[in-house]
Amino acid sequence: SFDADTLPALTKWTDEYLCSKMAEAPVSVAVTPDGYADALKLGPDGITMYFTEPHTQRMAMARLLSLLSDAQPKESSGDYARKGSRASEAADGNVDLCPNSSFSTSGILPGEVVYLQSQNGNLNDPLGEFASLREDVPAEIAWASEALDKLPEAVNL
Repeated sequence: SFDADTLPALTKWTDEYLCSKMAEAPVSVAVTPDGYADALKLGPDGITMYFTEPHTQRMAMARLLSLLSDAQPKESSGDYARKGSRASEAADGNVDLCPNSSFSTSGILPGEVVYLQSQNGNLNDPLGEFASLREDVPAEIAWASEALDKLPEAVNL
């Protein structure tokens, strides 16, 4: 039987572990002004609806982890963005989660929301962004493969 609590990714994927595996590795990060993307948004004319997609920016995993860490609420001090994290108000306020990495503090404006959302088998590709994490995720979940009578077409982060 399958027990999600035993997945290595759930126990291993700490900031420290991700830094040790891929601190300088570039990842595709979704960036939006408000956390809403792949959704309909009202245009500036107040009438027209537009389908919006996030801007995708490549950055080192260390940079993303710092942005996410900066966005965490301090002890009971309120919420942060729904889908990801809001960029820090001060570019020099980044937490150094990956001490041996060097990353730029430019490119994300204060208040923008950053998150990972790539799909299409991002863990299947042996040359892909997350190849170094593949060993922490099963290639399939047996009961799902049995129920669907096929192996997964994609394994995503």
